[in-house]
Amino acid sequence: MIGFFPDPYPDEVLYSICARYQDRVKYENAQITMRELFGYDEAVATIDFPKRLNYLIKVLPQGHHYTVEQLINNHTLLPFYSPFCPPERVHLVREHMKGDKKFAIHFHLGVLSIPRKTWMRFCPLCAVEDKRQFGEYYWHRLHQVPGVEVCPIHAVFLEESNVRIREQTKVYEFISAEKQVCPTLPRWLNLSNTEHEALLKIARDAAWLLKQNDLNPGLESLHKRYIKVLVEKGLATHKGTVYKRKMIEQFNNFYSSDFLNSLHCEIDYKSKNPLPWIILVVRKALGMVKHPIRHLLVIHFIGYTAEEFFNLSDKWKPFGDKPWPCLNPVCDNFQKLCIEECQISYSYKRKSKPPVGKFCCTCGFTYYRVGPDLCAEDIFRYNRVESYGTIWEMALKNLWEDLEISLREIGRRLGISKDAIKSQAIRLGLPLPRLSSKPTRIDKRLLHSLSNSQSQEQNKLETYRSQWLSLIEANPNANREFLINKLSGIHKWLARYDSEWLEAHKPPRKRVKVVPTVRVNWEKRDAEWTSALIASASRMKNSPGHLVRITKNRLCKDIGQTSTIRENLNKLPLTCQTLTELAESYDEFAIRKILRVAECFRQENIHPTSKQLIQRACVSQKMAATPQVNEIIDAVQKSFITKDCISSAD
Repeated sequence: MIGFFPDPYPDEVLYSICARYQDRVKYENAQITMRELFGYDEAVATIDFPKRLNYLIKVLPQGHHYTVEQLINNHTLLPFYSPFCPPERVHLVREHMKGDKKFAIHFHLGVLSIPRKTWMRFCPLCAVEDKRQFGEYYWHRLHQVPGVEVCPIHAVFLEESNVRIREQTKVYEFISAEKQVCPTLPRWLNLSNTEHEALLKIARDAAWLLKQNDLNPGLESLHKRYIKVLVEKGLATHKGTVYKRKMIEQFNNFYSSDFLNSLHCEIDYKSKNPLPWIILVVRKALGMVKHPIRHLLVIHFIGYTAEEFFNLSDKWKPFGDKPWPCLNPVCDNFQKLCIEECQISYSYKRKSKPPVGKFCCTCGFTYYRVGPDLCAEDIFRYNRVESYGTIWEMALKNLWEDLEISLREIGRRLGISKDAIKSQAIRLGLPLPRLSSKPTRIDKRLLHSLSNSQSQEQNKLETYRSQWLSLIEANPNANREFLINKLSGIHKWLARYDSEWLEAHKPPRKRVKVVPTVRVNWEKRDAEWTSALIASASRMKNSPGHLVRITKNRLCKDIGQTSTIRENLNKLPLTCQTLTELAESYDEFAIRKILRVAECFRQENIHPTSKQLIQRACVSQKMAATPQVNEIIDAVQKSFITKDCISSAD
């Protein structure tokens, strides 16, 4: 048990607390600090998702009030990622942060889809306030969130320190802000600049998310919220289909390409992935975790802040809550809320595929309404009646026999038009014309068309029955499938309008011996191949021999599943995402080669020039001139200069 432990400051990351502890104990070897706090000399000083937290809690001084959950919620970056991940995956990450088992946390939280920052960052104005209030600088948790480029409190850009997010050599060393933060002039945001305003919105939402310890609605709930808003904006159908081209065009008009590139969220039309990331964010793809920054970009695009978006209801009720009214004018429950069930389907006759509700009262009156309802009065309207029911039909018969009641009055009492009354009278076989002081005039064309349709239906029935029986007689040994294929149209008609006769005149079913098929557990395969791909990529990167670029094809080939994965990508979401994130770009491969060559030069005690680095690494001049590769070359050169200075001082 350690003698003391520093009290955390507001929004301080756990790495910073451990660094302040290391400054106070002043051990000569930083690994001693790691052993005391985490019980393991070779533990890694991690900023975002530290592990072995159970051990840390056990060694804290007696009387402390800390718990593992408090450390995770208040001093790590997990709350920033939790709202956009499946709950079971977040629980798994929490368990692995408590212990020390190997687990690809960054992969399972979607962190790898956006490159992580190289250096620790700070706000110059926050640093001044921290020094005045607490007497020392410290690393803020919010400032280390990937994608957060500004301070939401002071509206200034964050500054980079000289401390790497992940040290290449001394991975066990904690470096405090007090040693590295240097006062500097703030770079103020221009709030009239739309890009600066967008960065400020991201920072404010990130700050809000870090304070939400229990916000984890799940991917299904996120999808429902997205679709609900996109439908209102005309970017999706009520069924959940997103208008991809329209949404991408509006998104690119909302954000500039330079702004998206700066956040590594550009939409690559030339990518082999058929769907851009913006569509994968809003679609119903369970298990596909995307970086929170990409979610925030979409949330801002549809006009919400993170807090407003998560306060939206994920339950879509196009016709409101039950119960609904009966709209039968002659029913005792007329306009009373008595219908408890609404069957929702979607209209395919309209482009937007609006929801269609089917409502059925106990009186038999069944009606349809096209939604969604826009006001409270909409529940008292309908678009079509499927069945009027026996009560309504009996009322029509009684009114029809009462010769004192006019046809118009009958229509008013029954809630339909005069012409509709005539049609229903014909359907029910009521006496025509209706004998009254003013005889009912029935359109001859209506009677003619009705009688013609009835005679045609009867003729069609007899013809189709005859053709079906003739086919059976000509093929006595034929099975049902053969007969249906021969007369598919006739079979459909008979199945719809004369199903009992058709079933009685079909050949008996032949029993087919069912051979049990082996079902493939794709979820299990997906998890196994994901782990295998991660191990394969790690093995390729750490191989001492000739370096090869890690590609999707090479990874699949290495685990021996090239064709199976290629043919079943739709069933393997994690495998598909892993391949995309592990595959190296040409820039990343060039950087890996340069770092390998630099290590060789160090072992040979040679201080190479930039040209020697490039030539030995077999990197082209064009590739070396790219910003990312050029930055690594400069960093390697600086490391050799620092080493030479230390050697000369000795």
